[in-house]
Amino acid sequence: MISEDEIRRITEHTTRGIDALRAIERDLTVEATHDELSVTLRLDSGRVVGDIDHLTVTPNAFYVTDYKTNDLSSQSIEDLADHYWPQLRSYACALYQHDPSREVVLTLVFTAEGEIRQERLDAEEVVALLTQYEKVLQTL
Repeated sequence: MISEDEIRRITEHTTRGIDALRAIERDLTVEATHDELSVTLRLDSGRVVGDIDHLTVTPNAFYVTDYKTNDLSSQSIEDLADHYWPQLRSYACALYQHDPSREVVLTLVFTAEGEIRQERLDAEEVVALLTQYEKVLQTL
């Protein structure tokens, strides 16, 4: 059975995640949204598959939102963000392969504190990441 304390913490994390998403989408012209969207980054040396927590599509950009529920007592948000950026950047590459005309905005939402970290990638940056990921896969 779930305790009252667990229910309270789940509610707090959920509320912070929803509030963050509303803030991200507030001033956007949203064409579509997708939850738990599976994407595949296809490279010559292999592929990387992942699930985007929430994708917002606008006329000019993909907005990737990833929720992190980590306990922040032992690691800083910056250290955790550094750990998670490669995951989100692989999503950016997969989306670029789908539509290279859009920039990609990556957002990490740390629901324990309601903290947000964001990174924007243009086409040139995504192409550089694709090259980097291809090299990494070739070494495996």
